[in-house]
Amino acid sequence: MIGSLGLNLRILRFKLNLPQYKVAESLGITAKELSYYERDLEVTSTVKLIKIANFYCVNVKQLIEEDL
Repeated sequence: MIGSLGLNLRILRFKLNLPQYKVAESLGITAKELSYYERDLEVTSTVKLIKIANFYCVNVKQLIEEDL
């Protein structure tokens, strides 16, 4: 089943109990940018997607294709 990147990002962040600004800071992006990704309002670049996957210790396929 195809998951939602935004939903998966929110789930992973909530599992770690981290606020958006902390995750964004760690990724080198703004909290606003992360918010757009989490709400599926903006698509991220492949490079940023890999960085996000690495941050959450998952692979890119899990982020975009699976329901976490």
